[in-house]
Formats: sequence, structure tokens, C-alpha cells
Amino acid sequence: MSRIPLGSKQSFGQSAQAFLQSMPPINLANMIAQAGVVKEVYSLIFTLFDDIYLPFEDREIMLFRTCKNNGCQYEINFHRKTTKMPTQVVDIILSDDVSSLNSWQKTLCIACDEMATSAKMRESSVEAFVEHYETHDIACRAIFFLSWCNLTTMFVDSTGVPVEDDQILNKIKTPEWMESCKQENNLIKSNKER
Repeated sequence: MSRIPLGSKQSFGQSAQAFLQSMPPINLANMIAQAGVVKEVYSLIFTLFDDIYLPFEDREIMLFRTCKNNGCQYEINFHRKTTKMPTQVVDIILSDDVSSLNSWQKTLCIACDEMATSAKMRESSVEAFVEHYETHDIACRAIFFLSWCNLTTMFVDSTGVPVEDDQILNKIKTPEWMESCKQENNLIKSNKER
């Protein structure tokens, strides 16, 4: 049950209604629409979850580890059903024992743990990001993404966004809905604009 109930689409402004019509009925999008920034936030989400922005595996590790640290069941359930990352890897990331992960994957988990407990990464973790990504720009992207994951879990858990049913989650598995939504809402950005 939501702490804040999901809104009816008719209660949103025309722009938010049109945007929500262009995508599957994702409960998080509905809750963000109530905050008045659904198109703006999803424009950012589409950028953050583009493989050009950050490598897929790094994103998924940071997302799952942050959700584990913050106890965000909505995001864990949502992304478990929609990720292409192998289940056994997700299980390790969500566990207390990450010793079977490779060195970089462990570094990502440590950075997530630091951010969740101290609201910032240690200097050595930031240095590891810069060394791994080889540029300050990409390291900043990774740190921003990690910070975004924490913000999202705080919002989801505070508002009590309910988990979607499997039928909706199965629609979300396919990337076509995301591309269609980007096109319908003029949210496509070229690599140069990033």
C-alpha cells in the first residue's frame, strides 16, 4: 500500500497525462507525475540508462547494491524482473558476501556501501573510478548515477510506490517502449549533446 496513493492520470496536467500515455503504467512514473516533474525526470532516466552514458554492468551493479543498502524492495523487484543481468550475479550483489565478484565489481559495491552509509565516497574510491574510467567526465557520470540511485530509493521508499504486477513488468523488459516514449516526447539526444 502506498503511503501516498498513486494519482489518477486525469488529475495531472495535460503534458504529464500525454507523457504517461506514451509509456507502460509504471507506478514510479505516476508518483513522479504527482511531484510535477515526470517528463523532466524520465528524460534524465533515459539518459542515465543509455549504454552510451555508462556501461550496462556498472549501472546495474550500482543500482542493485544501492537498493540492497537502502532496503528498497520496489526497485529490487522492478529491476530483478526487467534486467538482463544474470540472476546469480544479481544475487551476489544483493548479498553481504561479494568475494566472488571481480575486482572492479567489488570496487563498485564498496563505493555504493560508502555512499549509503556516509552520503559520499571515500577519496580512494573516487580515485579508483577515475583510474578505471580513464577520464574525470566518465568518473563523474558514475558518481552522479550512484547518487541518483540513492535519491530514487529515498523517494520510492518515502512515498511507498507499490510494485507493478508481472504483466506490466513483462512489457517493460522490451527496450522498444523506451525508444517509442523518447520519440513521442522528443527526448532523443545525440552523443554531442551529452
